[in-house]
Amino acid sequence: MKSNRQPDRAMQSYFQVYVKGVIVACIVALLLFAILALLITYTNISESIIPAGILAILSISGLISGVYVGANLKTKGWLNGILIGFIFIGFIFLIGSILNKEILFELSFLYKLIIGIAAGGIGGMIGVNLK
Repeated sequence: MKSNRQPDRAMQSYFQVYVKGVIVACIVALLLFAILALLITYTNISESIIPAGILAILSISGLISGVYVGANLKTKGWLNGILIGFIFIGFIFLIGSILNKEILFELSFLYKLIIGIAAGGIGGMIGVNLK
């Protein structure tokens, strides 16, 4: 009798890659947020750059996680990148909602979601094409 274990392993592999991709994105984001905080604290940089800095950090993190997922899955980089960007921004939104104890769907969330999806998609395409 033939075993149907192969699809389970494939799904488990995808799940593991996505989880690791979100972890990579979170670590990159935390490091970049720490650098931004240090720059604002110890230099003459104005606090008015915080919103732009957040968008830049989220896009860099989404790009790197997209590259990670694309390089590991080696197929459909744009789709896997879009998915990891969406999952990453959704995870950030979920954590923020838990910490703030309220859920706020604002226009800024939509911007972050679009940037995360776009950066992840681009990163996925780059990751698939890495040798």
